[in-house]
Amino acid sequence: MADELHLNDAQILKLAEAIGRTLTKYASALHPGWFSVESAAAYTDFSYATIDNAIKAGKLKCRKVQATGTGKHLSKRIKREWLDAWIEDQPED
Repeated sequence: MADELHLNDAQILKLAEAIGRTLTKYASALHPGWFSVESAAAYTDFSYATIDNAIKAGKLKCRKVQATGTGKHLSKRIKREWLDAWIEDQPED
C-alpha cells in the first residue's frame, strides 16, 4: 500500500493558493487579450494590491467595464500589452 501524505491546515491552505494561482494563469491564456486584476496579479506574480495601486496611481492603464447584469458594478480589465509595458517600466534590483 502507498504511503499516506498528511498535511496540516496551513500546508493545505498554501497548496490551495498555489493551485488557484496556477489555474488563474492558465485561464488567462484562454483570453490572451485581456486580464482581470486577479489574473494580472497571477500573470505578473505581483499582488492584487500592487496591480490595483498601480491602476489607481495612473501607472497601469485599464478599462472599467460594466459587468453584465450587475447594475453599477464596474470591472477593471487590463490589456496584456499594457501590463507588459508596465512591467518593463519597473525598476530592476
